[in-house]
Amino acid sequence: MTRLTTEKGSLGHDDRLDALAIAVKYWQESMARDQEKAVENHRDGELMDTLKNFMRNALGKMIGGRSRASALGSNRAFRGR
Repeated sequence: MTRLTTEKGSLGHDDRLDALAIAVKYWQESMARDQEKAVENHRDGELMDTLKNFMRNALGKMIGGRSRASALGSNRAFRGR
């Protein structure tokens, strides 16, 4: 590759260089797809964590040993007085 010129026949085995270029392009595209897939998987995981946290809070699961509903019910503002 160091002696490439625009003259005809300057590269005796240019088919090897073409094959190398094709292989490099293949691996670049393959690695880019893997990176995109990793980002997508990370986003999916974050979304699932957020949804689990939301459901835990929305359904009133245990907070400090008491259900959220009973914790709120002990507050006078929620009992009307």
